[in-house]
Amino acid sequence: MKQQHEKEMGSNVLMKNLNKKIRYRIIRYRIRDTFKPKNIIILILGLFLAIICLSYLYLLLFGIFSSLKTLNNFSEDMFGFPRRIYYENYIIAFTRLFYPVRLANGGTRRVMFPELIWNTLLFSTLPVIITIMTQEMVAYVCTKYKFRFNKVLHLMVVFVVVMPAVNSLGQKIIFLKTLGFYDNYWALLYGSIVFADYNFLIWYGTFKSVPTDYIEAARIDGAGHYATMFKIIFPMVRVQFVVLFVLGFITKWNNYMDVLTTMPSFPVLSLALLSFQWDTTTYVGWPTVQLAAAMIVAFPCIILFIVFQPLLVGNLTMGGLKA
Repeated sequence: MKQQHEKEMGSNVLMKNLNKKIRYRIIRYRIRDTFKPKNIIILILGLFLAIICLSYLYLLLFGIFSSLKTLNNFSEDMFGFPRRIYYENYIIAFTRLFYPVRLANGGTRRVMFPELIWNTLLFSTLPVIITIMTQEMVAYVCTKYKFRFNKVLHLMVVFVVVMPAVNSLGQKIIFLKTLGFYDNYWALLYGSIVFADYNFLIWYGTFKSVPTDYIEAARIDGAGHYATMFKIIFPMVRVQFVVLFVLGFITKWNNYMDVLTTMPSFPVLSLALLSFQWDTTTYVGWPTVQLAAAMIVAFPCIILFIVFQPLLVGNLTMGGLKA
């Protein structure tokens, strides 16, 4: 029994030493692989992206914390946490965030926050959806149907994208007034039916990668052209649609120049925020109130990103669909 016990102890010690050697060898191989030129470049790029992400996160947290401070707290400790939560900054921003619109009779009308956010939602959702759907359908037809002008459409989009856009703002306004599109929301929706854009090239490459086997299987099962497009192919590329919609929504949400020049009767939140920073009324000029107004305008975009985040980082691979 004693000899057997000594043998077991010796074998355990041998296994421990062997495990140590294996662990040291694995660590040595990992360190050697880490410092390969290719891995070093990936590590540097990862650190660079992490620094950029942390800087954006810091700016967001700085705006949130500063908007919840009193003016004295902000002046004494600009980069610290608020001593107490001061909601009055948001109350002032809500009441003072408006935009004056000139009326036909020479007077002005204040467009307050509820109407501003409604105009912003109308300006940032329907036109973006119509534009993306138009580009998606035209790209699908150009890639999956053989007709005489499909390559012509593709080359035309490439030409429009590559050529620089040179126009005059005054001529643009005169042109819109001549067509009856100036200061008209329904005309804006009609003008959103365009496909000559960068997103068309994205859709073109996306549908090029979709196998035609799905379309042929749908045709064998009796599906028509529209059923194949809307029920089979488009659900397969919903992730791309969500990504383009979120990017387009954020771009439209922050775009005040188009509204200022072509739709002055439909002011949006970004335009009201632009005029808010020039307001010299007492309390409104405080940096804490200015940051509170900026956070009010930015919160919907943050919420939209959080809601669609599972799809934005979802699986981009395509698989078969079951009816």
